[in-house]
Order: sequence, then structure tokens, then C-alpha cells
Amino acid sequence: MLAAFLLVYSVDMHAACSFSLFNRTHRDCQSRLPVFSQSDLHSDVASPEAVELARHLELIPLFQRLEELRDKVQPPGRQSSNTELREEFRDIKEEITEKIVQTRLEVDFVQAELAVELAAHNELLNTYSRARDDAVNRTNIWAFRTNGALWAVAEGLDIPTYKKPRYSIPSGSIGIIAGIVPSVFSAFAVRESSGFGYEREPYPNMLTQLFDYPRLTRTDIPASVLTYLHAKPAYAEHGESRADWLVNRWVDDKNLSVFNDRKSRSQKDAITGMVQSHLTIQLVSDRLTMLQQLSAMINQINRPLLELMMVVRGTKHLPPAN
Repeated sequence: MLAAFLLVYSVDMHAACSFSLFNRTHRDCQSRLPVFSQSDLHSDVASPEAVELARHLELIPLFQRLEELRDKVQPPGRQSSNTELREEFRDIKEEITEKIVQTRLEVDFVQAELAVELAAHNELLNTYSRARDDAVNRTNIWAFRTNGALWAVAEGLDIPTYKKPRYSIPSGSIGIIAGIVPSVFSAFAVRESSGFGYEREPYPNMLTQLFDYPRLTRTDIPASVLTYLHAKPAYAEHGESRADWLVNRWVDDKNLSVFNDRKSRSQKDAITGMVQSHLTIQLVSDRLTMLQQLSAMINQINRPLLELMMVVRGTKHLPPAN
């Protein structure tokens, strides 16, 4: 009885540890650390990342003109300046500010759809995990029940063997069955530990734009955010864009089992939801991880955006042009 309990318990623990979400806390991940922004709020010079973003938003000429007008509109030792210059100064500030605000809203536009997809995948993961856990628990319960009942019968037949030795034959036979049956249930529990598969209709997600799939209205990413993702940051070690860095990180990440080849069409179809797929816990978990990391990368644009707003207000300035 004790041996059967230890066997079922060990299978249950194996089932828990075989699931990727548990493995993420124990398995060594050889992938590179995330790229962090170089924005420094305490420096009076905008970071290379902020300059890069200003260039992509076509704000460099406006910033240069703004600096020229700032010196003329607010010259030291004078109380007033030309009204025309002040109006031009104000108009340029408004134009730059509107562009920064629009970019910030475009980030929110993307994050709104990402939030929906993250919520949906979290719900799927919870539902599939509960179904898996319930199946494993039911199997283990039957293993305990049959093991206990069979051993009770076997030991009951063993009691009168001192008078009737022939009872030792059915006692031993039932004891053998009592050892085999929990092992069979344990094998089922191991199989069920990876969860079940569910056929689902195609439902493309925001990862499609990283792999050049056709654009859809729901998953479309505004040009400013898409340019930011596909740009090569000044601090990139290998000259890769942010999007390439993310994809390469996923390929190298040993915690992701569904996606390990960026050239595989079937793998890209699975993680982007472009085709009808056989959803599993592992696939949903990997999608959830990728969408979370994409969301975090997109949110990084807010750091250089704040720097650009500080340049508008005069608390920072762009570095001299080379």
C-alpha cells in the first residue's frame, strides 16, 4: 500500500514538473537578457535612443528649429521678443507635442489589442490547466481506490491460509493485480499530465506583424510602433532590430518548446494563430510568454518619448549633429 502511494505521488509530482509553467522557475534559460533602454532622466542630453526615435518620427528638423527660436524668443537680459518668432516657437512646440501624443496613443492602440489577447490566453491556460489537473486527480483517485480494495481482498484471503493453504493462490494473484493496476493508472496520469488538445478556428494574434503576415484591421500596428520594432537600436550588439532580437530570443529560449525555428512555416502558423490549430497547454503558454514580451518591448518606446517631451520643454537638448 505504501509503495503504491509513493508511486502515485511521484507520478503526480512528475506531472506538475513536466508542465512548462513549473519548469520556467527551475530550468536554466540560456537566452540573452532583455534589452533595456538607455534613457537617463538625470542627463541634460537626450539618449541615442531618443534621437533615433525623433529621426523616425521626422522631428529632428523641428527640434533644431525649436532650439534656434528658443535662443531668440528667450534671450538673456531682454524682456520681450519678436511676436512673429514667439508664434512660430509656439506652433512648432504644438506640432512636436501633437506628434509625441499621437505616438503615445498609437502605443495604447496596440496595447489595447494585446491586453485582450493576453486576457484570452490567460483564460484558456487556466481552463486547460484545470481540465488537466482534474483528469490527473481522477486517475490518481482511482489508483488509490483500486489499490486499497485489491490489497484488502488479497490480505483477507491470506488470513485463513494457516488452515487452508489453497487460499494463498488467489491471495497472491490478487496481490499481483493490486500492484499492476495502480501502475496502469499512473501511466495514464503521466500521459494526462501534458494536458489535452483542442481544435480551434484560426484567430490571428499580434505576433503576425513580426513575421510579415498579411495585415488585418484588428492586429494592425501603427507605422510609428512598427518602425520602432523593426529599427536597429544604437546599443544593439549584433546589429539586429528589436523585432529580430525578440524572435532570436524566443528561438534560443529553452523554456519555449513550440517555437525553435524562425524559418518553419508550421511553427509560425501555430504561434500566430493564422491557421486552425490543435491548441495545447504548451502552445497557449508559449503564446502567452511571447505576447507578454512583445507588449513589454513596445512599452519601452515610452521612455524615449518622455525624453523628447523634456526636449520640448527645454530640460533636455539633442546632442550636436555629427
